[in-house]
Amino acid sequence: MFMSGSPKFDWTSFLSLARNLQEGSFPSVPREACLRTAMNRAYFAVFCPARTHLGSRARGENAGHKRVRNLFKQSSNPVEQSIGQLLTQLHADRCHADYKGDIPDWESKVPQNLAKAQRIVELLGELSGV
Repeated sequence: MFMSGSPKFDWTSFLSLARNLQEGSFPSVPREACLRTAMNRAYFAVFCPARTHLGSRARGENAGHKRVRNLFKQSSNPVEQSIGQLLTQLHADRCHADYKGDIPDWESKVPQNLAKAQRIVELLGELSGV
């Protein structure tokens, strides 16, 4: 089932949440939980707008995460290719954070992912003329 959320929801607001998690804005939550969640939110902050950018190309059978990443990576547009590469890296780290027991070097991995997500936001802005 495809869930798009509220039509006015700004998916990139997840990036602000990820930054707050990374910065330790939730002292009652264990640090590792914050960092894992920051990696997850950084990915979804850009996956959803990227999927929206693709429009009808990202719909239909097999319209999941892999399809979105592949459509970007296989594009003839170099900006879209860059988005695809960054999305692929973020997805791998997001899956690791969500499903693996340990991740070495959390403290440096999270800021790197936040920077990659921010770069995707900028690239999507270039594509839409913003």
